[in-house]
Amino acid sequence: MTANIKLLGDTTKVEKGYIVKGKSARVGHEYYIICPKCGENIVFKPEKEGGMVVRCTKCAQKVAVKTKLPVVKQDVKTDTVDESEKAKEHKGTVRISDSGFKNGELHWKARMLGCPLIPKSYRLRTDRINTIGRQDSSCPSDVSLQDDYVSRQSVTIEVVRQEVGFQFKMKVVNASNPVFLNGSRQSIGETVYLQDNDTIRMGRSVLTFKLSK
Repeated sequence: MTANIKLLGDTTKVEKGYIVKGKSARVGHEYYIICPKCGENIVFKPEKEGGMVVRCTKCAQKVAVKTKLPVVKQDVKTDTVDESEKAKEHKGTVRISDSGFKNGELHWKARMLGCPLIPKSYRLRTDRINTIGRQDSSCPSDVSLQDDYVSRQSVTIEVVRQEVGFQFKMKVVNASNPVFLNGSRQSIGETVYLQDNDTIRMGRSVLTFKLSK
């Protein structure tokens, strides 16, 4: 249902209901958000600037969304490499770390009931494939997220040693809800190579990949 549709952002409870905080939807573009009440995906397409209220078709929960006009791009001639080609290079080119044999780490904030978000980190293992998924004692992951919108053992990261550094190969192996890398939705079975400060969004959780010091 949400294939090729962008997740706008997380919902936040306010005095009069729920809003999508800090994000605006562009007119004419299709988005979806996760219903804060039942977890259903709410798909919508803004038609005018200013704002709108979307309603969950499953539980009728309403969420307020800010809207704005799309950016009009102008063609500018330049001798430099086209930015769209640079974006494609991220997924299509095998990158090797240019910072020596620094390993990778994942950083995120854990959600604890009744407590502030707690910063956590995990150093990727080089002797086996690392897994990320929902916390579940029957099917544990190396990085266990207390997030009901994340699948069990959803994502794997393999650390591959090369002559001049490491490659960090990420693959989505199981996902009921979309997994995004730097805002780009990843298909199940697709392999991408992580770079320093890449952001992985799965469910309501956001993880940052960093080269360890």
